[in-house]
Amino acid sequence: GVPGADQFDTPKGALASIFSPIFFETDQHTIKGREYMDAIHKMAAHLKAHKNTYVIIEGYCDERGPEAYNLALGTRRANTIRALLIKDGVSPDQLHTISFGKEKPFAAGHTPDAWAQNRRAHFRVHAQRWKNGFSYDIYETKKHSLTEKQKKRQHPTAFPNDVRNTFP
Repeated sequence: GVPGADQFDTPKGALASIFSPIFFETDQHTIKGREYMDAIHKMAAHLKAHKNTYVIIEGYCDERGPEAYNLALGTRRANTIRALLIKDGVSPDQLHTISFGKEKPFAAGHTPDAWAQNRRAHFRVHAQRWKNGFSYDIYETKKHSLTEKQKKRQHPTAFPNDVRNTFP
């Protein structure tokens, strides 16, 4: 099943180099530059090799523009990356999107540099596998037993890919 939104985290360690932010030009949702396409191919290769890894692609905008416009643009940015990953062979079930528009800026300030850093797609990752009732994080050595209540929370109903306010 699909993990709950609270089980996704900003990638750390080796995952941070794979799932690094993708930046966009003003009012654009298309990927420009070989660097970003290579990054998407690298993400796709990892996701195809790790079928128990799930990703939330978060779309963001800079502070300019109306809220509704920025939410829609953030959605288009996240969906563009999702579509490219699917085209590259990643299962759609591993990919989820959300738009935060101009909420949660990466860089504070009202300058062109700050705006450029805030026009992005950011990734949150969940990577886990199960064996004998234990949860194993693929990228760490921690092992812990789950209660029945925790196990039930591990398999919530799937959430839609393009719904605003999906997460608490």
